[in-house]
Amino acid sequence: MQLSFWDLYSLFDKEYNSVIKEAAEKTGLTMNELGVLLFLSNNPSAKTASDIIRIKRATKSHVSLAVKELRSEERTSEL
Repeated sequence: MQLSFWDLYSLFDKEYNSVIKEAAEKTGLTMNELGVLLFLSNNPSAKTASDIIRIKRATKSHVSLAVKELRSEERTSEL
């Protein structure tokens, strides 16, 4: 049986989210924070939160909260 594009997408999405969730738990980051860091790592030309929102098509509130938490003095010292 051949899987459709959407079936494959669904399988990939589940696996990706599982790996990201595990990495988030190990690092103590939220999935949003980890997503922002991974995005910045893979997109070095993205320099601002607006770039992340525009390119990743993420919501402003999620990106803003993730960046705020990542920039916090307490969180930075843990990384």
